[in-house]
Amino acid sequence: MIEVKNIYHSYKKNDEYAVNNVSFTIEKGEIFGFLGPSGAGKTTTQGVLVGLLDLQQGDVIIDGKLREGRPDKAFFNRIGVGFERPNVYKKLTGLDNLKFHAKLYNGATEDAMKVLEMVGLGEEAK
Repeated sequence: MIEVKNIYHSYKKNDEYAVNNVSFTIEKGEIFGFLGPSGAGKTTTQGVLVGLLDLQQGDVIIDGKLREGRPDKAFFNRIGVGFERPNVYKKLTGLDNLKFHAKLYNGATEDAMKVLEMVGLGEEAK
């Protein structure tokens, strides 16, 4: 489970908050997404959640453990995050991109097709 409690983030000291008092819970196995207009703080919230941006106030608790500092590799092996500008190779198919990234992170390449089927793109990859 991931618990986010009252997080804040500002890009400049004494500036308006890009993320202002955001709280939510993601249950184990749940697929969770952010929806909102441009500038609403979706990408900033994800950046704070995964440690790419500093957590200035509030708590991020993952499996009962308070996340402090920058996450390690083990953290990234347990979660998946999709940003609005993903790193994909345009000359590869969606299936080949998934397999490539799975190899980078010691993932099972045979799961790539399962992932595409889960999001309704299995037929497109065949």
